[in-house]
Amino acid sequence: MPEREVAGPEDPATTETIAITRSHLSVGEPSPIAVEEDLKCFFESLYGDSNGYLHMTYAAQPYLAADGKVKHRVWSERLGERYPFEYPGQVDDAIRAILDFSARGVDVYVSTSLLSSRTSRTENKVVALWCLHADCDTEDLDLDEIAAQGWCVVGSGSPGHYHVYIPLSEPVTPAQFRVLQDALVVLLEADPKKAGNDVLRPPGTRNCKDTVRPGGESRPVEWVVTPTGQRIDPRVLAKMLGVDLDRPRPSTLAATTNGQVHGGRAETEEFDLDSYPSVQAALARITDDRSADTHALVGACCRANLTFPQACWAVYQSDRLASRLHERREADEADLLRCWLRVVDDRQREAQGRENADEEKPLVHLRDRLLTLTNLENLVPPKPLISGLIYQNTAAQISGPPGSYKSFIAVGMMCSLATGTPFSDFEVPRRGKTVYVAAEGASGIRKRLLAWCEQYKVDPEELNENLLILPIPLQLDDRDQIAQMIDIVGEFRADMLVLDTRARCTVGLEENSATAQGKAIEALDRIRDGTGCTPLGVHHSSRTGTAGRGSNAWDGAVWSDLRVNGSHQVAKLHCEKHKDIPDGCDHHFAFLSRTVPEKLMPGISLQDRSTLVLSRIGSGFSGPTANSRQVILDIIRTTAPVDGFTPTQIVEFASEYKIARATAYGALKWLVDRGRIENVGSDKRARYVADTQSDDPEKV
Repeated sequence: MPEREVAGPEDPATTETIAITRSHLSVGEPSPIAVEEDLKCFFESLYGDSNGYLHMTYAAQPYLAADGKVKHRVWSERLGERYPFEYPGQVDDAIRAILDFSARGVDVYVSTSLLSSRTSRTENKVVALWCLHADCDTEDLDLDEIAAQGWCVVGSGSPGHYHVYIPLSEPVTPAQFRVLQDALVVLLEADPKKAGNDVLRPPGTRNCKDTVRPGGESRPVEWVVTPTGQRIDPRVLAKMLGVDLDRPRPSTLAATTNGQVHGGRAETEEFDLDSYPSVQAALARITDDRSADTHALVGACCRANLTFPQACWAVYQSDRLASRLHERREADEADLLRCWLRVVDDRQREAQGRENADEEKPLVHLRDRLLTLTNLENLVPPKPLISGLIYQNTAAQISGPPGSYKSFIAVGMMCSLATGTPFSDFEVPRRGKTVYVAAEGASGIRKRLLAWCEQYKVDPEELNENLLILPIPLQLDDRDQIAQMIDIVGEFRADMLVLDTRARCTVGLEENSATAQGKAIEALDRIRDGTGCTPLGVHHSSRTGTAGRGSNAWDGAVWSDLRVNGSHQVAKLHCEKHKDIPDGCDHHFAFLSRTVPEKLMPGISLQDRSTLVLSRIGSGFSGPTANSRQVILDIIRTTAPVDGFTPTQIVEFASEYKIARATAYGALKWLVDRGRIENVGSDKRARYVADTQSDDPEKV
């Protein structure tokens, strides 16, 4: 780094004659040493001479939202048990962590100021404000003018998106910082992201958002205008921006004549809405009373442990609620603060009420819970919901790699339970009710349910009576949501609660931590104990195994541990564990391609009505059984080219599913004799394709 220079008030013109080095987006990857130097230069510009904690935020699993914007499913202040780093003592460790996560396709952000706390990134924890910043999303930004002012710029990796930084020669107070930031945002027409605890992308990382778009790829985040080590005197900068640091703007809560409060927009702090489904639900609430809707939204933010500025930001995401604030004669902040304080008071009263209730609850001594051998006779063993697989008032999980048909199996289970229909060859003793948490979204569940009804010749109305769907995640670390779910399951008298997937219902709980996952297990136990239902978690494993990903605390906690592996429309379910019935067995399933009739989904395209559904035929691969025929038929239907497969090729494919050659040839002959497949070759050189005119699974 060049020796620091200061543009002082004695010579304001020095800010206009600074020599700036420009580095444009270069072709090829920079060397690791260059990247590390870029990061050290970046930190020096942001943090000046201060000491504190450098906070990092990680964003992973980007997806394209309905509004066309790219969002992240994971937005965490901690990944892999990594904590904030001490600066400057641990700067090398911080750089290694940043580059490590970026290399793994994770979007990395760092705090624009150092914090005094290891665990909190709230604005009141900022150590010192050494640098201004602006998030500019415009291709019209005049980089030459920016360079001429002695400022520096980082290209954020998206075309036309820049982060402008102005290193200061001395730290400013929070009030002075807001004055300068407001003026800078207006000057550059930047986004209203101007708090001292903001996080932005550091140079040397990759912007991975566009990888979810067709043909998209990650792009480098790098210096566009590099810092020279010169820092701007804040009073000189204030004069350039046309503001007065000695007369900072009045608080929006300042009272005026007639007892009224005037002001503008409240201070806000953006956050990832996808990580707070309870806030999303409150934001989607629309009634005739905008005041009540505002109170409900602020309350949801408070209960989710968000900050007041974050609650203000959430309110501004609703045009209805924002327009209500605009129509009132007082400052936004005053109105929202009253809502916030009412919610805080309500929560304190609720907590006090719970404490009083706990005090009144009679204490049951452990000796009164002891049982003798004779007493054990009175304990009723769990009754089956699906014999051999799922049992009442127990906990269960289905785990497997991505794309192994876990969700299709779960859908089949809850549909069989809802209608009393056998699940493949497993008996369903009675009808039961299910609450299905579609934590990854409910857009595709309708066609899966209707396809199941078509396949099993069931009136969809039967599912309406016995199946409820929650289209957002149930967060297991949110006590309010758990209490609400206990009410829902109890009122509906549900026998099973399906969480699909468990990972989306444990956002913010470290997946590899037994302690963190223990909290989620305890939450499900509260639901089970309070309702008698069976929670069934659908969880991803690694791509190379079937054991659930992350902490094995779940493996020990569940009564039934079911592990799935599958591809090419067949799957094997292995009963890894049942606590009190035989386990260690394997069961095989086939899945049929199905298109829901247009009369059930009018106006929906053929592609959006097509899905898979569990075959009605039972499991087992010994002999030319129905499933062997189904496997071979699905191989031909989904894999064969236009000119078909030869018998040898079909048998080779079938061997991958552990179907013996003799069994495969027998099944092939069976399909030919019944017209399920057609020879498009010759008698001497047969080549088979599926007969598209015959697709009735009852015939297999």
